[in-house]
Amino acid sequence: MEEAIPSIYQKSSRMMPKTEFYDAYGAAHPNVFGMRDEEMHSIRRRHESHSFSTSYIKEMEQYLDTNIGILKEKIRRHSLQGDVFDLKKVLHYYVIDVLGELAFSQTFGVQEADDESRVPPVVEHSLLAAVTGSWPAMTKTLKKWLPIVPHKGLQKLFAGRKACADLASVCVQRRLGVLRNGSPDLGAPERKDILTNLIKAKDPETGKSLTQTDLETEAFGFIIAGTHTTSATTSLLFYHLLHNPEYLAELVNEIDKNLPPLDNKKPAYSITEAETLLPFLRDCMRENFRITPVFTMPLARRVMHPEGLVISGQYIPQGSVTMPFTITHAYGEKTTISSIRIGGKFRK
Repeated sequence: MEEAIPSIYQKSSRMMPKTEFYDAYGAAHPNVFGMRDEEMHSIRRRHESHSFSTSYIKEMEQYLDTNIGILKEKIRRHSLQGDVFDLKKVLHYYVIDVLGELAFSQTFGVQEADDESRVPPVVEHSLLAAVTGSWPAMTKTLKKWLPIVPHKGLQKLFAGRKACADLASVCVQRRLGVLRNGSPDLGAPERKDILTNLIKAKDPETGKSLTQTDLETEAFGFIIAGTHTTSATTSLLFYHLLHNPEYLAELVNEIDKNLPPLDNKKPAYSITEAETLLPFLRDCMRENFRITPVFTMPLARRVMHPEGLVISGQYIPQGSVTMPFTITHAYGEKTTISSIRIGGKFRK
């Protein structure tokens, strides 16, 4: 049931810790997503909290506008020429370059190059993690032995993960070099991107900074979490709008009515304007998340209460692995939260 979510993920995390499932999603070491040590996770979250706030996005808007301009020009050119083009790919390239600006103070140049080879192979890593994480008790063993299995498809997945990890390492080394040497060609040192905020972060008790390995692990997480999911969500939003022309027309009318025309002096709208003046767009985005969520993995937790727990009217004994199990009807009108997994079985 839907009310199970706060009980599992928001209350008493020490008594409902992450299972070994999360170990499959890190690189060399666990990042903030896969970190199972609650104390370390709490500190790392505090280090990153401002970088994921609305106020931070507002600070970075000037760097996003450049990429919005490239996106607009590309779509305008295709439209004027009557080209058939892949909107999903165009949006994906845009999101990757925006991620580069927000996380690393650099664009990856994918939009302008229009080069598929520059796209981080995030899907390969995600598939590999889903496979190794689906058997939590064997995750550690699978991560050790699967890399040497001579299977072409499997090796492609590991190569994709390595490519993402290598890209993260390059981004970290580059940013560390900028902060140490102040090279204007590589990005201004004063820019406070997500990575820079982590580089300058200190442990509240020891005063120590994160190691380069820690930084590379978190950078790896930025690339994985910030590209595919965002571009897929944006693509699905356009998919639903294009398949529901009456809602698309209502949204266009809201934009025309509430926002001034853009020009060279104003290349894009601010997040404040969008939030304040476009309530129907906000509703469309929420409905898009509801109908077609892009992250549907079972984020398993283990019950540690000696006496067990009662969640949504179901008794769950100590040691059980539990999670809300979500069934999404992609073309229907609702999402059904149907069951809780208990000790390897499903109970409705």
